[in-house]
Amino acid sequence: MLAAAVVLGVFALAVASVDGDVDLWGRMAIARDAEQSGALLFPRDVYSYTAPGAPWFDHEWGFNHLAYGTFRALGFGGIRLLRLVLFALAAALSLRGLFRESRSPALAAIASAIWGAGALVGFYGPRAASVGYVFFAWMAMCLSRAEDDARWLLFAVLPVPLWVNVHGGFFAGVAVAGLWGLVRLLQLWRRRRLREARWIGLAGAYCALCACLTPLGPSLAVAAVRQAFYARPFIPEWDPIAPLSREMAAAALLVAASLPALLRRRRRLAEIAVLAAVAFASFRHARHLPFFAISAAALSMPIGARWLEEKLAAIPVARRLKVAARAAALAALAIAFCGIGLELGRKVGRPEPGEPLFPRAAAGYLRQRHAGDGGIVEFNWSMYSLFEDPGVKQAFDGRYTDVYPFAAYRAYFEWHFGLDGWERGLVADPRTRFALVASGSERDRRMRGLPGWHVAHQDGVATVFEPSGMTAGR
Repeated sequence: MLAAAVVLGVFALAVASVDGDVDLWGRMAIARDAEQSGALLFPRDVYSYTAPGAPWFDHEWGFNHLAYGTFRALGFGGIRLLRLVLFALAAALSLRGLFRESRSPALAAIASAIWGAGALVGFYGPRAASVGYVFFAWMAMCLSRAEDDARWLLFAVLPVPLWVNVHGGFFAGVAVAGLWGLVRLLQLWRRRRLREARWIGLAGAYCALCACLTPLGPSLAVAAVRQAFYARPFIPEWDPIAPLSREMAAAALLVAASLPALLRRRRRLAEIAVLAAVAFASFRHARHLPFFAISAAALSMPIGARWLEEKLAAIPVARRLKVAARAAALAALAIAFCGIGLELGRKVGRPEPGEPLFPRAAAGYLRQRHAGDGGIVEFNWSMYSLFEDPGVKQAFDGRYTDVYPFAAYRAYFEWHFGLDGWERGLVADPRTRFALVASGSERDRRMRGLPGWHVAHQDGVATVFEPSGMTAGR
């Protein structure tokens, strides 16, 4: 399927191009520091001055080591390569059924484009969730076969022990498998075919056992469920999909691609339930859109491809025109495929990202002047600061409510948004020895007007403020 490969190659170029993920650096810092301390993970916080020693259920500890190990071995080019590998695995697993069923290169290319539009955002970084999307793609592929043989449900949940130790999103995967199993169980009960139900019971027991197979034990699963319902007002991808956005267009295409599962004569109710649940979650939180793309590709698109091919086969096309068009298309696709491959190699080999994406000069200043001090860091740079400024303590960072109590959460966002009383919060805390903000931002403007603080470092990307009269190097 050369046409589909070219389409997916275009999306792979986009995946390889984005180096601005803010959480990746913090995840690598945590793995680096854990290895230096001889541990797999930190059960309590070691990075903040507002919540020192707070319980920390690090549901991404396995990914931390994967990302840092790749970076240490291959540099940032290896990180880009890891993104591409995860994207390719998810695409192969999601679209396997479609490629097997479809004989039309054009339809396969269109379906690949729809999948890529929905799944693309899940593979920037990469993030721990990117690995989870690969596991979910495996699950969806297995569920597409489990209707005919319930034993495939066991294969579907096979990666759960790894997923539990990589990302808290394993809860979404287990929930989807549980929904499929529940609907299928009701069907089997109505048909008096309860012997097959034993596979559903075994899969459920297996998932319950796997949820405990982590260094943090069963408490990690409890924390993952609790965190799934936290509000994250500062992270746009946790907002509902915005009207007239790219995500809304992708979601609409995925809804259309899911319709064949509803229109087929022999409906698979368990698969329809999964598609409906994942679609609802995606419209509520844009972050879940890759789950919808994977589900639609594995569970519905092969059905739609077969139906469309039957309809198109009835349309007469001149043989010579068809042959000529195929030859021209193959030549163009071959050239495009080679060009995409060369461009991917160039993007993987680019230098490590720095300014203006990240405040490298300001981070160097903090590292020299504020080792051991606590301070406020612009939220989008807080995880980068964990990597570049070891020893500097954070007021709040991208670990969010995984670590910080509500009081710290509230104090930080009062400062960030300039809410009433912000000047009596973190900046009045004697433990706050600096504030790193984006130059020209609203926070930069407010800090310049705050009595008792002055500019200690400034460049085109970031500004560092310190309390007046503070001794340098304190």
